[in-house]
Amino acid sequence: MSQLNGIETQIIENVVSRYQEHPDEAISSWSSTVLWQKGFQSTISVRGISPISADESWP
Repeated sequence: MSQLNGIETQIIENVVSRYQEHPDEAISSWSSTVLWQKGFQSTISVRGISPISADESWP
């Protein structure tokens, strides 16, 4: 099977075809929240998954 950036291209083509045939299945609703803590630190929440901390400071 053909790959692009480590992803099986046939799988992507199958998903695209499915959504073209059934566009109502392609609708997705979700949200994310990023809360700044201090400096370069923040807390990220996506789709109700437990928050993760991020520190974007340069080593």
